Amino acid sequence: MRDYQNSDPMSRVEWRRLAKDGELATKNFREEKSAKIVMLVDAREVSDRKAEKGLPTGVDLSSYAARRVYMSLLRSRHQPGVVVPGVGPEQLRHSADSPDMAYISPGRGRRKRQKILDTLTDLQKSDKANESALKSRLHRLLPPGSQVVMFTPLLDDDLISTLKVLDQHGFPSTVVSPDVTCASSAGARLESVKRDLRLEEARKWAPVVDWQVTESMSMQVSKALRKVYGRDI
Repeated sequence: MRDYQNSDPMSRVEWRRLAKDGELATKNFREEKSAKIVMLVDAREVSDRKAEKGLPTGVDLSSYAARRVYMSLLRSRHQPGVVVPGVGPEQLRHSADSPDMAYISPGRGRRKRQKILDTLTDLQKSDKANESALKSRLHRLLPPGSQVVMFTPLLDDDLISTLKVLDQHGFPSTVVSPDVTCASSAGARLESVKRDLRLEEARKWAPVVDWQVTESMSMQVSKALRKVYGRDI
């Protein structure tokens, strides 16, 4: 709402405010623009670890969070896509949009939705997966103006390098990182310290959601992404 101006059409006048307060005001409408958002789901072997026996792996948690966020993006009229380092493009049920990596470009529609959901479901590992192509070529595949949401437990430094490259080429990113280093063993505590250092490094390039998996994913991730996108997605 803003103060009425003489040039404003009468159809935009907020008559209820006039009746209530005796003041003329004009309604402004803001168009919600559809964003192209690529979900990067870390399915590499290094991330296929669990904190303790019987718990889901980092790959399982990243895939689960990505599926939840994907459905929210669709409801918000965004155009989601997906890329899965650690999976070879030849392993997808549907043809990939890159010969080097398991990448489905952003979009909407029934066929696109099925391709993305199948990709998120079939996270089988491949020795042929060209992980080096991710850092060197992903920014060339992304549509102009698109954004990246990266789902990774951050158990090595490789995806930090990818974040840097994306930032250098003008692609905003957000990191959602499930913590699979929460066991009580000495080895787990060391891995937790290393992961904390990676989180700090990642924050130089992108907002980071440090997902403590003992707490609700929906609450933590929704709150963090609301800060990034300005509303629930």
